[in-house]
Amino acid sequence: FARVIRQAHCFATFNPQNATGRYDVLELQNVASHAVAERLAVLDAWEASYRTSQGLPDLSEFGNQSCLRNARLGEQTLDNKTTLPEWLRQMTGVLSLDFVSTIRPAANATPLPEAVFQDLLV
Repeated sequence: FARVIRQAHCFATFNPQNATGRYDVLELQNVASHAVAERLAVLDAWEASYRTSQGLPDLSEFGNQSCLRNARLGEQTLDNKTTLPEWLRQMTGVLSLDFVSTIRPAANATPLPEAVFQDLLV
């Protein structure tokens, strides 16, 4: 049971509405890790499409509107010729990357009250 919980942790804690972060050890043969990697690929494509349609500046590492930084699959480094979905077809290996979303909360978004935020940290 503990092994299943440990393997599913990345999926259980993944928040697509705030995906920015470091993803260190996504083992692609693990279904939960692979699912997180697939969701990151979809978010990356959606955000690139959104930024392009809105005429926003390209802040990507390779000039392709991608939110991915420092992506590696084993010893391979993601470049402007390879895409994350191409890597995901391999179904094996350890993926690590930084996902940097450029989508921000609305200017009129209401922040959590401090007490609620502190409760979340505990």
